[in-house]
Amino acid sequence: MNNTFLRLTSMTLIWLYCTAVAQAGQVITQEERAWARQVLTQEKALGAINTPNAIAVMYFNNRSGRERLTPLQKGLAVMLITDLAKVEKIQVVERTKLQALLDEMELGASGLMDAETAPEVGLLLRANYVTGGDILQGTTKELEISSSVFDVPLDKFTPQ
Repeated sequence: MNNTFLRLTSMTLIWLYCTAVAQAGQVITQEERAWARQVLTQEKALGAINTPNAIAVMYFNNRSGRERLTPLQKGLAVMLITDLAKVEKIQVVERTKLQALLDEMELGASGLMDAETAPEVGLLLRANYVTGGDILQGTTKELEISSSVFDVPLDKFTPQ
């Protein structure tokens, strides 16, 4: 009985946190939009990466078919960013910069990440890694989450 109450309370708190964070949205300033446009126009001039442990965290895609899980798309990403930011040897790319770049690349609405777009996003953000995932259809009492970490090839960072 006590264990069930603890689980239910924990899940409720996590759900409330994820919902609040997801509803907060992203405020992308004009400065960040200008930065994204500049990065895209200077793509070929990008030099060698100078932060070898940089990671960009994409939103998770809700592929479960359950609309009520949509707030978890941002919530899971924010929790992952928060935890990764605590690791001293990892530099997490600012989420607003990532979103500004995705908007400029016209991927902002979908936010889709795959093996083809992840290296390009990583290159433009000067990040070695791009991560994200999917919220998948599980049973009615279970939630299945799939995540991926895309390793941006270092040879993409050599000057052209």
